[in-house]
Amino acid sequence: MIIAPDGIQPAEIERLMVYKGQDAPAQWRELVTYGIIDITPKQKIKVRSSSLATVGKKLGVLGLVRYTINAMPVADANLRIALDAIGEIKITRAMESTVTTVAISVRPPKPSAPRQEPPGTIYIRGLAAY
Repeated sequence: MIIAPDGIQPAEIERLMVYKGQDAPAQWRELVTYGIIDITPKQKIKVRSSSLATVGKKLGVLGLVRYTINAMPVADANLRIALDAIGEIKITRAMESTVTTVAISVRPPKPSAPRQEPPGTIYIRGLAAY
């Protein structure tokens, strides 16, 4: 499943595997161009998700469809994506006998909440030189 960059917090991770090249499980090999991070959470996490094929059907896309995620082609339309991870969807409609492209962009991380510091607080970055 594809999730948003801020979809899982570090404390929720039990195991993390990085796959590159032919190390990847067969169902993920078409996504392995830049590597895959497989995250196993400590507890089950409820995530609202849909397969790419279902997303296409909800958008009314018919016929031959090619899916991309962040400009990388995805061969398996059964791959699931967390609905809150979808930042943008662009559809390039097919002409006669060609393929419709559904390009999905994963949204960037949500901005963190502003710090609640008292007025006048000053933050200094870097090292002070004497």
